[in-house]
Amino acid sequence: KYYEMHEMVYEGLLKRNAISWDRGVEVEHIFDHQLIRKIDEHVLSKDYSIANCLDLGTGGGLVSLYLTQRGIDSFGVDISDSAIEMANKNAKGLNLKANFKKHDYVCSPVKGEFDLIVDASCLHCIVTDEDRENFLNNIKKNLKANGKVFIHTMIESSDMSFIGNEHFVFKDEVLWSRNPKKWDIETSEIEGESFFAHRRYKSETGLIQEFQSCGLSIVNYEVFQNEGASNMFVGVLEKLS
Repeated sequence: KYYEMHEMVYEGLLKRNAISWDRGVEVEHIFDHQLIRKIDEHVLSKDYSIANCLDLGTGGGLVSLYLTQRGIDSFGVDISDSAIEMANKNAKGLNLKANFKKHDYVCSPVKGEFDLIVDASCLHCIVTDEDRENFLNNIKKNLKANGKVFIHTMIESSDMSFIGNEHFVFKDEVLWSRNPKKWDIETSEIEGESFFAHRRYKSETGLIQEFQSCGLSIVNYEVFQNEGASNMFVGVLEKLS
């Protein structure tokens, strides 16, 4: 699958002793991250009852380790073996016990139900309509009746010129990346060149409609722009009643 390119990236990051996708190397600073600040703001500061959490696209285990430190039983999954190895390494470095497993969440849910499910910047890596529908439906299957979903995902901004590079093509909400010849993943031909589907930048309205069509309603959300990058959609969802 196209999203299995993350294994190749995490494999390289591990070799450089990185602790996360962001390429940091000091595990004691792992929680100094926008994602953690937004979880604090949108979830942990609220009067939600959270005993356990499913962390989707855990990467280096940032969210799972932080919530474990806060006393929440957390389970992190990722498509990448190297990401899981990185997460376990970070857990050891922080002296925290956490549960990580390689799992393709597009293909199937995990066992159990959760008070909180966190999309740790994973959804924008799921590109096709079918894959995204499966991903969101699996969230519903794993979410407790009164559970909450925290979403942290890239969306389209009014100015996408930051993408301007011969290695990328942005077309119909999809960021296509030129395929390094060494990566054995799904590709498509664009103007005679080989590209893989890299990111899905839906509009704010389109993303909200997508959630609703999959039976998820918005509790609260915000949209903001990262300098030199796309807009970010950050919010909390729950099952439609």
